[in-house]
Amino acid sequence: MNLLSAGYGLVIDMHNAGLELSFGGGSTLDARRKPPTPEHEILRILVQEVIDATAEKNEASDDFARVMDQFPSGLPHPDGSQRIANSSQRLSIARKKAMTAHARLSDFLDRGIVPEDLRLHQSG
Repeated sequence: MNLLSAGYGLVIDMHNAGLELSFGGGSTLDARRKPPTPEHEILRILVQEVIDATAEKNEASDDFARVMDQFPSGLPHPDGSQRIANSSQRLSIARKKAMTAHARLSDFLDRGIVPEDLRLHQSG
């Protein structure tokens, strides 16, 4: 697990617990409950997007591995080439969705950038 993954894990755990982190008058870290805000709703949506996209990517990856395992010789039968192409395309699309979801969450956490499609949640 890399530091970025660990950081997202912490954010997800804190979000689910309704906690925020703040640095007090010194170097101590204080975790306390905060009332729901539009920012919390945006964070919840973005975290859920990452979870959903990661699950979709993992499922597509497993499917691709199953398709490839059906051809131990490396030479697929005639319809096998199309099955490989379809599975590969599905995996590629799922990976792009996962990267986009991670980038949206990262932009929000690191720079406070709210995705255009979620700006209604911020004003409400």
